[in-house]
Amino acid sequence: MGGNGVVLDILDAPGEWLLDEANDKLYLYTTDGTSPANHTVRVKQRTYGFYTDGFDYIELKGLDFFGTTARFQRGDGSIFDDLELDYPSFSLHLRENDEDWQDVGTAISGSNLKIANSKSRYASNFGFMVTSEFNEADTNSVIENSLVENASWFGDHNNPGIGMAPFHWRGDADGFVARNNTVRNVGAIGILCNI
Repeated sequence: MGGNGVVLDILDAPGEWLLDEANDKLYLYTTDGTSPANHTVRVKQRTYGFYTDGFDYIELKGLDFFGTTARFQRGDGSIFDDLELDYPSFSLHLRENDEDWQDVGTAISGSNLKIANSKSRYASNFGFMVTSEFNEADTNSVIENSLVENASWFGDHNNPGIGMAPFHWRGDADGFVARNNTVRNVGAIGILCNI
């Protein structure tokens, strides 16, 4: 990378940033044009703040997430309640119909699941996702009283604001409920219930 003149040419709008890995430097054009030293700068450190696989009856309540999210797989009776998630996921890849790709996002899978009173903002893919496990016919799962906004930037059909579906979107499953939610500024689909 060249000198600061090149960086200044590249960063031409407030809010842009550039990582110069060769020189171990981060350049930032702040939204108000002042020095980054006058601001708090936060960056993504990890994909998941909480991740479980095969554990039942786990509840996350009253937590704030920035640049990370939570995912519980293959568990029953889990609850996400009163969570605030800003920038929970980020992807540079559009993966329409790529079955080998696993989206990073705020999701729980199994049966008797609940996401309630929570907010997901600025997710590049889906806001909240609840799925059943393979061969489960009745999930008894709900997403309620929650907000999803500015999600699914790519606008593909695999990343709704709120998604409820059988395992890998295949087969049939009953018992999904989405109620009293607000979904705004999302890509192609606001709420997708594939049952």
